[in-house]
Amino acid sequence: ATNSPQGYIIKNQFGDTIPTGKPIAAKGKTGKAFSPKINPALPLAIKKDVLFDIQYLNVDQGLQQQWVTSVFEDKNRYLWFGTNGPGVSRYDGKSFVVYGVANGLVNGNVNSIFQDSKHHFWFGTSGGVSRFDGKTFVNFTTAEGLAGNSVNKILEDKSGNIWFATNGEGIYYFSNNRLYLINSENGLSDLHVRTLTLTANN
Repeated sequence: ATNSPQGYIIKNQFGDTIPTGKPIAAKGKTGKAFSPKINPALPLAIKKDVLFDIQYLNVDQGLQQQWVTSVFEDKNRYLWFGTNGPGVSRYDGKSFVVYGVANGLVNGNVNSIFQDSKHHFWFGTSGGVSRFDGKTFVNFTTAEGLAGNSVNKILEDKSGNIWFATNGEGIYYFSNNRLYLINSENGLSDLHVRTLTLTANN
């Protein structure tokens, strides 16, 4: 982002610009990931006497909770399940590895899961954002510069910048350990943003 006579702006590779707020330094709070809980997984269950052959997982198979709020398949083909309270569970077909607040996750209500080009995981929660490299969590909350802690969706653009959709604060753009806020003052029509997607030129 650059400072222009019109204020701070971000620019994509095509020269398109978006006005933002003043950048906020956001180093994040780093903490070692404590040993996660490992639950053996039973085989997938199959519903009987139904029209379609659907296999499923629930608490009987080892899932922490039946209320699943997000699902993501990583680059190793593992499945990650975000839940409403216990945190996030990684499933490899044989077991669930569970990361919760006690293991370093910023909050147990996980709304969004994303893996970036550096293979870091990002978890958008109701209490902030966690970045996880497999060994440590780096957590971003209002104490680290977010205006609000509820994050609904995370993605990465083609330039390697991370975007957060929030529930009431608008959109954050994270680059070089700085946060840039895009809200109604910068032209956003609503501050409650449920999802994000990339277009062909972004």
